[in-house]
Amino acid sequence: MKKKLISALLGLCLALTPCPALAHTTLAPEEGVDPAPSLNQQVPLAEVRQRCAGGTEYLDKFGVTRKSLVSELSAHQYDGFYLGTPQVGGDWQSPRGDVSYNGAPGMNCAGFVSYALRRAGMDGDTVTAVIRQSPTAITWGSGRPFQYLSGASNYLNLIQYGNLVAHVFETKWELLASGQAEKGDVILRFWTDRFTGGDADNHLMIYWGDNPHEDKVWQNTIGGNQISPIAETAATAFVLIKFAPEPPPAFAGFTDVRAEDWYAAPIQFAKENGFMQGVAPTLFDPAGTVTRAQAVSVLHNMAGRPTPSAPAPFPDIEGHWASTAIAWAQEAGISTGTGDGLFSPALPVTREQVAQLFLGFCTYMASEPPEADPAVLSLYTDSGAISPWALEGMAWAVGYGLLSGKGGQALAPQDPCTRAQLAQILQNYYQPQTPPAQP
Repeated sequence: MKKKLISALLGLCLALTPCPALAHTTLAPEEGVDPAPSLNQQVPLAEVRQRCAGGTEYLDKFGVTRKSLVSELSAHQYDGFYLGTPQVGGDWQSPRGDVSYNGAPGMNCAGFVSYALRRAGMDGDTVTAVIRQSPTAITWGSGRPFQYLSGASNYLNLIQYGNLVAHVFETKWELLASGQAEKGDVILRFWTDRFTGGDADNHLMIYWGDNPHEDKVWQNTIGGNQISPIAETAATAFVLIKFAPEPPPAFAGFTDVRAEDWYAAPIQFAKENGFMQGVAPTLFDPAGTVTRAQAVSVLHNMAGRPTPSAPAPFPDIEGHWASTAIAWAQEAGISTGTGDGLFSPALPVTREQVAQLFLGFCTYMASEPPEADPAVLSLYTDSGAISPWALEGMAWAVGYGLLSGKGGQALAPQDPCTRAQLAQILQNYYQPQTPPAQP
């Protein structure tokens, strides 16, 4: 009865007090208070799902990251900067450690989340502008700069109008079972954005579990600011608002190579020995096709980058980044042109072409042709697809351990050679006792 009387008095104050000139100014009820779910107009779960569907961006677009938010809260996990701040309804965003917003300690649920996000780098002005695009956006009429950010229901509008990735669950248990919660995610317990003056309310929290199934959030609620289980009363839906996924750990300095990839060790070997570099400072492009210029450049690196006695007679390599390597390869008898006086540096190379190039390289380094046993090719189902001019190179490459079958029984001689395969081939050249997993 007391809470209903307070709601009625707040409504009367609103009627008598001028509010800022906003198209959709509304006084919301106290957020974070135990609800009476029959009093406010519930938004159906299907509508919540529809409003949260299709997002492709993350909270990071507003300047805050998971790392910065978790770092901010972790720094105060055991002190009184946030913890113990009393629950105050309305536009209250003043933790005990910083009362500058309201002049005294107090936060409502969304006020706590707003303050923590802004302190961790979120651009509150930009977020406010996005929220205000919604016709259901609410404000407290406080006149303070971030009043929209202390309305929990406004975070559903932020998802919708900010194109944010969010996942909707019917219960908190469904959310926890999904395995999608990560420390720092924002959770909106949503009931309504159509307030009628009753007590049914929404609630905003920050997920604080150490694993995705732990029932643990950081929130401002009746007992003040605390780390406790997810408040689950009066919910149409539990909405998980996401930060951008963490990139996989870089391997050998490349973000597109994982330690568990079959080509991780060969790429690391190729990079550490100066034989191959990435296509960009942090990208190796393991699935990328090797070009003729790239192939001879790798061989030139393996040879110690000798200086050719004269430029190569190919007009299509003038000023090319690999012109020295191409001139060396042509002079060493490792590679010739493609006809019509051209080298065609951007032309992809096949697996059989790479085998032939490595045969030429081995001959150059040893000053005599290595032995090749054509009989080894009969072990493969597609040996008949090898070009006649590449038979010696393929036989030597297979016998030496540079190449093995793709899938076990196929050499795929006509397939383009990938950068990952080339890294494996060159590692096999130096470590022939290492069985090649691929290629």
